[in-house]
Amino acid sequence: MGKYAYCVFSNSHFETDCGFCAPVGRAKSAIGECKLALAKLVLPDLHIEKTRAVSRLSRSTFTIKIIGPVMTAHADAFARPLQQHYWKFAIAMLPKEELLKGVENRETAARVVDQAEQAIKTWDVVCTDFLSPPELAEVEQMFKRLTEVQLLIWGGYPQAERQRAAIARSELPLEQSQVAIAALDISGNFLFDPASHRDFLGALLGTGIVRDKVGDIIVLGERGAQAIVIPELVEFLEMQLTQVRSVPVKTRRIELSELKIREPKKKELTTVEASLRLDAIASAGFGMSRSKMADLITGGDVRVNWKEITQSSHQLKAGDLVAIRGKGRLEVGEIAVTKKDRYRVQLTRLM
Repeated sequence: MGKYAYCVFSNSHFETDCGFCAPVGRAKSAIGECKLALAKLVLPDLHIEKTRAVSRLSRSTFTIKIIGPVMTAHADAFARPLQQHYWKFAIAMLPKEELLKGVENRETAARVVDQAEQAIKTWDVVCTDFLSPPELAEVEQMFKRLTEVQLLIWGGYPQAERQRAAIARSELPLEQSQVAIAALDISGNFLFDPASHRDFLGALLGTGIVRDKVGDIIVLGERGAQAIVIPELVEFLEMQLTQVRSVPVKTRRIELSELKIREPKKKELTTVEASLRLDAIASAGFGMSRSKMADLITGGDVRVNWKEITQSSHQLKAGDLVAIRGKGRLEVGEIAVTKKDRYRVQLTRLM
């Protein structure tokens, strides 16, 4: 029928608001269908008081206020029958193409939008796979435009790079514990055959799992490593991950509190530059020549706020995060203009 809808049921003591959504211009006909659906439910002592319509993006959002003996404790019992009846001819849909405009990691972002629609329809908390920092940045930017759903990101510890996102309707409580993750200890004697992050990741993927199911890997030197994964893979990996490089290992589940996290080293510095160009600020922050920094930028090794930047003239601002593959990160702090119209920039390098 060319229309789509989402349902929001928030209620006070005796009132319940039922919100629906349809393409612009179709709100009136959709409201009529909602009224018809209500009549067929044969719920006694309920009546419609008023309607309200608001256009947003490519949709019209409208609310039907239903007055009657619907207590707070009975909200779910009331909401679901109406939802089920209406879904016979309506499909939950977010403005997907609008949200994906300008997104680099389009495939991942589209999958997250689909999961958000699933959360809206089912009233369940839906978890994404592990997302990389650039993917997370784009997903968070998309969700800032949505009021129907909320997002909670967690990767097992505060500094985690790869994290999962839990998605739920805005009306539902959402807690860190609902982001399903598990930690593994991969122990062995690596004194004579040291293993790197790449070695441990290769061993994990060698069992047949995909990268999206694995979060951060914390290398512990000669003792082995710890890895964060989705809980569904724990038993499988405990049986299948038995060797890394030439070293036999034992894989077992541990609590997140047992993760051996090392705080990143920080170096505070101040630089005075003629401009806020990326090559100028980054070369000062990372302690290398401007020409070498320019080569890294044009070579695609530099990201600003997790987006690849290939122009040395890109202008930085306070709050920006510059990351260089294999060299750490640089946070741009306070920027002040000197009497000679130069820029004094506070920087924090994370190593």
